[in-house]
Amino acid sequence: MFGAQLLDKGLIWRLGKGDKVKFWRDKRISDVPMMQTVDLAPDLNLNSLVSDFFVNDWWDVEKLRSVLPEEWVQKVTGCSADFQGLLEDCQIWKRTSNGLFSVKSYSLLFQGANWLNPWRREKILSNEQRVRRPLTGNCAYDYYKWPIESTLHILRDCSRARKAIIGTNSGANKVQVLLAWVPPEIGVVKLNIDGSRRGSTSAIGPGGVLNDCHPNVGLVNSCKRLLNLFRRIKLQHIYRERNDVADGLAAWSHNLNLGCYYFEESPA
Repeated sequence: MFGAQLLDKGLIWRLGKGDKVKFWRDKRISDVPMMQTVDLAPDLNLNSLVSDFFVNDWWDVEKLRSVLPEEWVQKVTGCSADFQGLLEDCQIWKRTSNGLFSVKSYSLLFQGANWLNPWRREKILSNEQRVRRPLTGNCAYDYYKWPIESTLHILRDCSRARKAIIGTNSGANKVQVLLAWVPPEIGVVKLNIDGSRRGSTSAIGPGGVLNDCHPNVGLVNSCKRLLNLFRRIKLQHIYRERNDVADGLAAWSHNLNLGCYYFEESPA
């Protein structure tokens, strides 16, 4: 029973089409259900599904705002989902980056003695430390016939570890690249866009800026007629250093409520 409860602590829902996950009762954003983190209206249906909050291939923002504070609306809309209804909802293991269960991450859930949890502080024990526990009777590193596998050996003396830490191409020539925004050709309008996501709140926001070769910030008004003005649009990834205006707008968008905003001039 204890193992099942512990296992449940590490599981979280990954949204697909949202027809199996309960909006208020199931964990998907944090380690606890949403019903335990926000103030609930007395007439709420606690068995509502996540898909009940979808509309027109996106989140029903107005419905979310009617039951959640703006902070949580941002968190919910920052979660990806399959609004086309092709992918199934599934439970994943939150304690790993790929969502797959691992014994090490499971052991981190234990709160107790070191013999129950040798990785309690997120460290892998050397054979020298394992002998002291005692978890083994052999302190040697048999692969390289090293008499004692100590922390110093792992970090300094082991040739395989040195290659992993320092890298095999440490002596390669480095080339400095100067990055800056590149204006478009004469007669061409360039749209730079960027997105921002805050890990602490899961809030997301985009930003974009239209410029010609000069650049002319006044062309931002053309965003409203973008699809009608351009017959052909080219999308290309560029480095952040060449896209600092759009990057700044994306970060600044966290100060705004959900919606689409147009500016006659660049905000300060």
